[in-house]
Amino acid sequence: MNIIKKHKFLVLFISIFIVLMIIVIFGVIQSNSSSDSNSKYGNRLVGIENMQITDSRLQTVKGNVLSDKSVNDLSHDITGRIIKIFIQVKPETDEIKIQSLMNIILENFTDDEKKFYDFQVFITNEVEETELYPMIAYKHRNNVAFTITKKVGEKNEK
Repeated sequence: MNIIKKHKFLVLFISIFIVLMIIVIFGVIQSNSSSDSNSKYGNRLVGIENMQITDSRLQTVKGNVLSDKSVNDLSHDITGRIIKIFIQVKPETDEIKIQSLMNIILENFTDDEKKFYDFQVFITNEVEETELYPMIAYKHRNNVAFTITKKVGEKNEK
């Protein structure tokens, strides 16, 4: 008891330090066990229930794109806030035609849906890889148009 009276400030400081450490450790454990950390997408999907894309809408997009004679096949997938569209075109299809296909895709979605979802369009042709194909087009929800990435050919590598 004499030691506690003699070193009362040190004992008080150590006691406060221990209590604060227990509070900090408890806070860290609570923040790590929240339900948002278990979700694959965190809180990025907030509001997706108000912007559901129906299967019939995607079938309409598929029908509109397949009506073009340069398109052989189209498939689609929605993952979270990303709409992925896979298009197989004929080998003679040029970039201008690809741009018109992407415009057809965007015309089938409302402005609110375009502002909510990201779009990825993967374009291949029925023949092996060429200088133009495979091509990937991406539209972020904040952008108005697609950004296109083409395969870099051997001529461009030199």
